[in-house]
Amino acid sequence: MLLACAWTAHGAAPRILPAFDVTAIDGSTAQSAAIARKGKWLLVFVKTNCPQCESLLSALESGATQDGSRVVIVVKAPTANALVSMKARYAKIPNATWYADVHAAAARSMEVPASPTTLGMRGSEVAWRLTGEISALPTDESSGITVAHDAAAEPKLREHALLNGWLTQP
Repeated sequence: MLLACAWTAHGAAPRILPAFDVTAIDGSTAQSAAIARKGKWLLVFVKTNCPQCESLLSALESGATQDGSRVVIVVKAPTANALVSMKARYAKIPNATWYADVHAAAARSMEVPASPTTLGMRGSEVAWRLTGEISALPTDESSGITVAHDAAAEPKLREHALLNGWLTQP
């Protein structure tokens, strides 16, 4: 179910990664500038006890991204311990970096309306954002992603193609 789709070009949401702090798995604080990656990467906002979030994390775990080092997962969690527990449930997401948004400062700063919200990032710039299922993301010039015809109809294949498409297409 698609909750909402907001393209940054049409909304008031930030186009540049604003300043905020998140909590790393070891309990230390990380600033938003430190979590940004060069090139294309995914910034994924999820929360605990959220079936759609679990579906997205399962897709990431089952290989929906070939390069998890370009995936940052921010969990709305009351403590870093809750983050450790959630990361342990999805231990097969390769090389992803996990943070807790203990006070929801990151979600507020990024104007995340609900979870899950996935942002396609280019460096510190928000290229696109999607709240809800990844499979609902358009594959056209507005998202900058194209998928093979055979992946377009099957939701799981489409999800994998979309996530990998963003990370691998120029």
